[in-house]
Amino acid sequence: MSTGPFTWPAAPVQVGAQQVTLRRAEPTGSGGEPAVLVHGLGGSSLDWARLMGVLRDLLDSVAPDLPGF
Repeated sequence: MSTGPFTWPAAPVQVGAQQVTLRRAEPTGSGGEPAVLVHGLGGSSLDWARLMGVLRDLLDSVAPDLPGF
C-alpha cells in the first residue's frame, strides 16, 4: 500500500475479542497531542486520511476501522 500524503499504513490490533484495523499518522514534531478519529455510520478510517495529514504538526492521531465497517 502506498504511504502517500493522504494514505496511512494500516495495522491490525486486538481489542478484546475483536480485531480492529488502525491507521496512524505520527506527528512531524515532538509533543503531538494524542487524538482518536472515529468515523461515522458507513465510513472507514480513510475518511480521516486528509485531516490526519493536515494536523500532523499538532497531533499523534489514530483512526480505527470499527467492526462491521
